Amino acid sequence: MPALNPAAAVDERPSTAAEDPDVADSPETPDRPPSDDLLLRVPQQHRSRRTLESFMAAARHLLGQGGEAAVTVSDVARRAKVSVGAFYTRFEGRDDLIRYLGERSFEEAIEEWEAEIDREDTGLDPALSHLAAAFLAEPLRTVVRLDGYQDPAPSRLRRFEDRVARDLRLFDPFPSPPREDDLLRALFLVGGLRELARRAERDEGETETAVPADPDRLARIAASMLTGAITSEDPTDADQTPPTDPEGPGDGKAQAAAEVDPFDVWG
Repeated sequence: MPALNPAAAVDERPSTAAEDPDVADSPETPDRPPSDDLLLRVPQQHRSRRTLESFMAAARHLLGQGGEAAVTVSDVARRAKVSVGAFYTRFEGRDDLIRYLGERSFEEAIEEWEAEIDREDTGLDPALSHLAAAFLAEPLRTVVRLDGYQDPAPSRLRRFEDRVARDLRLFDPFPSPPREDDLLRALFLVGGLRELARRAERDEGETETAVPADPDRLARIAASMLTGAITSEDPTDADQTPPTDPEGPGDGKAQAAAEVDPFDVWG
């Protein structure tokens, strides 16, 4: 007899009410997200919510340990200490869980960022410190790890970074009125912080080239790079002044060279 697909053979599974009592907490509001709706809302019942959060924590741990390939139904259920049958009452399968995890993490990261920029005392430095800390922790770390996997287009990470870059332009030292390339400068800054945080996560035990997992320090480094980029002179706008004569100002060679017209045959 061929093996059954556990995601399709719903009727063949043992009764999940016996295995997991919290399935029956709210029969009129099932916890399982339909395949065409990731259903980002958290269940209302305490035990159902606790079980779902156990799945999320288990999936994030496995993702951090071995990437998306390590996130299997059996391992998630084992780490969450919940039956496989209970898993399938909530998700159609592994990919459904990963999509849900990615969307939940994205929404939570956006909410955290919005709360940061809505603070009255927020400026560029605290905003960058918050962003560096966010890249070093959950839920944003999951968004980074799942970039491109079970991910719509444009990706969650790109949508998050685009949003943050637009918000960063509201702070000094971005000039007013804004320049055409300000968004690119802000995107460079956000991407740089992301890569520094990723490097810091992997650099444990390194010495010379280790990136410190210190959000405030990473923010200061990033801010100084941005300030330098914003305030550096644009060669097209700089005053054109004659070069200094290396032989000294007394012989007038530099001034004479500057006054020569190469197209004047009589010069």
